[in-house]
Amino acid sequence: MRRLVITLSSVLVLAACTRDAPPLFDPNAPASVRVTVAASDRGRPDARWPFSLDAAPIPVDIELLGQDGARLEGFDGNVEIRIEPGDVVRVELADGTTTTGPEIPVSGGAALGVRVFVAKAYADARFWVEEIGYRPGDPATAACSNGLDDDGDRLVDLARDPGCRYANDDDEGAGSHAAGVSDVIYFANPHLADVQGYTGLSPLQGRLVRVDSGEMIVTRITTDGFYVSELELDATGLPTGRAVPWGSAFAFNFNTPPFLRACDRILEVSGSVGEFFGFTELNQPSWRREKWCSPPVPGETSDCVGIDGRPLVPRACPVPEPRVLGADILGTPEMESLEASLVRAIDARIATRFGPEFPPMGSNCDLDGDGNVSFDDPAEDACNDECARDPECSEWNTYNEFGQFIVQTSGGVVNVVTQDSVPDFDPVAHRGETLPAITGTLRNFAPLGPQRGYILEPRCEDDITPAGERPMPSSSACVVPRTGGAIEPD
Repeated sequence: MRRLVITLSSVLVLAACTRDAPPLFDPNAPASVRVTVAASDRGRPDARWPFSLDAAPIPVDIELLGQDGARLEGFDGNVEIRIEPGDVVRVELADGTTTTGPEIPVSGGAALGVRVFVAKAYADARFWVEEIGYRPGDPATAACSNGLDDDGDRLVDLARDPGCRYANDDDEGAGSHAAGVSDVIYFANPHLADVQGYTGLSPLQGRLVRVDSGEMIVTRITTDGFYVSELELDATGLPTGRAVPWGSAFAFNFNTPPFLRACDRILEVSGSVGEFFGFTELNQPSWRREKWCSPPVPGETSDCVGIDGRPLVPRACPVPEPRVLGADILGTPEMESLEASLVRAIDARIATRFGPEFPPMGSNCDLDGDGNVSFDDPAEDACNDECARDPECSEWNTYNEFGQFIVQTSGGVVNVVTQDSVPDFDPVAHRGETLPAITGTLRNFAPLGPQRGYILEPRCEDDITPAGERPMPSSSACVVPRTGGAIEPD
């Protein structure tokens, strides 16, 4: 009997708690959001809006709905809008007023005729709208900055109460978080130049992108990825032999990409955009390529077939010609536009002061012989600074550690690295010597600054032109033998 009494008491307590508990859902709160973009404003899969780094408007209608699916006409508040992938830059309301953030005021359960300005949107994008419990007010007296626990959750104001969006939020409540998404808005994917962003750091950093437009050609294979450049096209759509400014990139693959070689055409490449000390990369890339159909050996016929089964026309390697690093480019912001592309230093004189000897004859600033040039050592620090100011000096320990040496051209100085791609070339043996040209891909290492932060990396021995010879054309330099790892199966 005692056990029965306890059981009945528990039931009564449970019933009391259940009767007094607040409802799990406020019937007056929004249950969902309807986000409407007219079909004429969404583009089509075969007629996509262009990718743009600048903001462009898209008309949007927003309605907050109750549990019955009808507009919640008694709701006044704010919602937050964003677009994925892309950025909401600002919002223009139907009355012409503009907001500086993604918040949109809602009156009578709706915000109609809103123009949302978006930038950097690509692929199949959608608007996402969410009710977040934000009520703008005076920051001096708003609930989220008045020092009071206005909603009784024992949390006070911004940074402590998760219901506070900003300091001027006049509602400490978290909101309903009712949400809705629009139909797909069709945007084109970015070009390589858009990924570079026409600036030092990519505006798409941290985002997963796919590039599937432009005549993209592999210019170099490395032990950890590949370089690709988009070619300029003439009025008839044929390649001009020049790379698009800003239109080159490095795909960081961690190892040598199999079945890929210089001169292959990239149909699409995707990856996560990253910045490695100022050098824009596509990380963890995937790609589709069409192999280069090289001219057949005399007496043989070509049997090249594309990925769609169509025969390919044999042609010379379409790798673009390098841009010459003259005085109008070296040391200027224009160097950034050449990042990851093929460049050339002409009449390139390797530094005269370059070797393991101590100054003034050599360039070894490790004066105490401990294997390190210390900036805390006044003498070694002064030696390193003096060498950096001298265009004829290439510090020895920098070469020992990173393989970099200085080359003087008519336009200024540039760092060159040959240790991985041309290991048999000994720059010390050629110090003071002027070579007709050194060609290679251009890498950026921002910590070294705009003057010496760019590094020219020859692709193979063809890119170092011996004295008395002329540079090889891009259609034949460093294109054979196959450099893409495993042999491709038939």
